[in-house]
Amino acid sequence: MPLINPSGATSINDAVVKTADEIINNSTTLQNDDELKYALEASTVYVIEAYIYCVAAGDTGIKIGASVPAGCTIRMNRVGTQTSGSSVVVQSDETVNIQARLDNAETKIVKVTFLLLNGVTAGNFQLKWAQATAVVANTTVKIGSAIIITKLS
Repeated sequence: MPLINPSGATSINDAVVKTADEIINNSTTLQNDDELKYALEASTVYVIEAYIYCVAAGDTGIKIGASVPAGCTIRMNRVGTQTSGSSVVVQSDETVNIQARLDNAETKIVKVTFLLLNGVTAGNFQLKWAQATAVVANTTVKIGSAIIITKLS
């Protein structure tokens, strides 16, 4: 049974969860995540929440982005913590990437929310990620990272 939101619109929830760790070493080039993608319907609005469980072996960061079908409008924001542990919200309308700092051997969950207004072309939402600063050390997106998809219309 679909969920009903206060405005009366229905939403359908789905999720994709990583089943294996994935590593990038010495690269700032965004690459497709091996598992975190979802097929979007044409002329549909979605909210996708990405929970990226990540760790870095060197002082670097992680940058997160996405690719979407032609004609899809995408907006992103990130919620996370600074190194001091205080809460921070970083908002962005950029479709390129959002970055989060990862200190040596720090494990963090980075949450990124995507609002997608898909046009008339169906296709995949594809999560992408890379090191924010290239270092000869592994940055890993861990098993259990997930995207939660809510179809709004």
